[in-house]
Amino acid sequence: MNGKTEIPFIRLTVRPFIQMNMLILKIISPTETIFNGEVKQVFFPGTIGLFEVLPKHAPIISSLAKGDITCALASGEEKKFPVASGFVEVNANNITACIEN
Repeated sequence: MNGKTEIPFIRLTVRPFIQMNMLILKIISPTETIFNGEVKQVFFPGTIGLFEVLPKHAPIISSLAKGDITCALASGEEKKFPVASGFVEVNANNITACIEN
């Protein structure tokens, strides 16, 4: 050795800034991306009943029944998206809903 201490190289993955109290919601159908953005909360029409997802929700996968996905946008505006069937995955404040509408 030459007497120098080597510092290992650390690679960091940088994600775009997301507020800690927000969720990233992506709603897709077989033909298009219907919505992709930040939301405060989301209600889903689950096959065994309506359920709500808030930031820091536990990871889940659920089937969806006919109804509406209702979400509160970062601006406070409420949006609704009709669903005939589908499924949703929640993991680390990221939500992906694959739906038929």
